[in-house]
Amino acid sequence: MNKILYKKVYDECYNIIDLINDKKKKKKLEESYKEIDKSFSNFYSITFELRMYKYLCSKFLTVIIADDNVIGPDFKTDIGYIECVSPTMGISCCSKDILKRNINRYEVIFTRLTSVIKDKTKKYIEYIEKKVIDLMQPCIIAIDTSLFSNEFHSDLCIDAIEKVLYGIGDQFMIFRDNKAIINKEYEYHIYNIEVKKGDKSFYCGYFLNNDITYNNISAVILCNNSIGEKMTDQYFHLFINPSANVKVDISHLKNINFYYLDKSDDTVKLIKNYK
Repeated sequence: MNKILYKKVYDECYNIIDLINDKKKKKKLEESYKEIDKSFSNFYSITFELRMYKYLCSKFLTVIIADDNVIGPDFKTDIGYIECVSPTMGISCCSKDILKRNINRYEVIFTRLTSVIKDKTKKYIEYIEKKVIDLMQPCIIAIDTSLFSNEFHSDLCIDAIEKVLYGIGDQFMIFRDNKAIINKEYEYHIYNIEVKKGDKSFYCGYFLNNDITYNNISAVILCNNSIGEKMTDQYFHLFINPSANVKVDISHLKNINFYYLDKSDDTVKLIKNYK
């Protein structure tokens, strides 16, 4: 364990808490840091939430932090409500033997991503049913994958979330006059309702499968920096739900990675850096 690194992250987040003057979050941070020899999960969770707050403020957004004793999303912002989550690897996924092959790494990342998206979607539905949030405001899930950074290349997390949310399958090329049409802003892919890795099948396309449950989610943010890296535009990825009940106003965000898509028949057009 890199104690110097974790102390640096702790100090950074402690300074953030001093700015917001939140005694409860300070206690959470202090307790999670003391327990870091036994468990990383609480430390990653609170530091992600604090770093997300700092990053959103750096984008000149108004960010209201929720009272931990009151039911509701972590933040209310100019782009909507945001629920933060730092997935763990899960007890059955922590073995180095399980992570030796890429096929097993896909199983781990798919399992954890689908789990937190389902859990947070249910949480938002609970907020809606209890009338603690405004139905006209976007609902966003923010996912931190820094706990996976020692095992997975960050691009693997992007590849996996594209499949989970959009059903992105194999890429194919469009030809005209025997020449491939190449555009840096979008790609064409086969649409897959599930992805198979070995003997495992993963249900995909949450934002496109006509399940109205996920229409409550306006977008998913994925941050794929390691805990030792600052949260910057490079690591901030916003995946927009084309079927959402309430759309995200992206005009509030500049210079980040946007993902959007159009779907027709069995193909999807993935639009990157959508503006």
